[in-house]
Amino acid sequence: MDMDSTVVKVWFKNQRAKGRRFKCDTQQKQVHQQSLQDQEQHQQICKLQLQELHQFQFQQTLKSDVSRLLYSNTCHHLEFNTSSSLKSNSSSYINSKISLHLYSNICCHLKPNTSHQF
Repeated sequence: MDMDSTVVKVWFKNQRAKGRRFKCDTQQKQVHQQSLQDQEQHQQICKLQLQELHQFQFQQTLKSDVSRLLYSNTCHHLEFNTSSSLKSNSSSYINSKISLHLYSNICCHLKPNTSHQF
């Protein structure tokens, strides 16, 4: 009888061990699958963030380009560059002369001794 009870105990012990192993393997697979899903979600989030970053950088580049263009145009008018290429385009030359006149008037108000000509 001891022999039979020992066999039964060993059989139950083995079954419990198999059950634990099966449960452990199943959990590992679930964790692995979950980590793959988490990795995929993480990659998608990273892609979206990267797209938003590129869009933000593009907008900042546009803003800085516009600022640079405005500054260069302003400087162009304030320096009154009347080169031959500018004189060949009469409307630009006239605009430049008008800007010169306006700038001169402003300077006259700031410095009353400054004279100006149109």
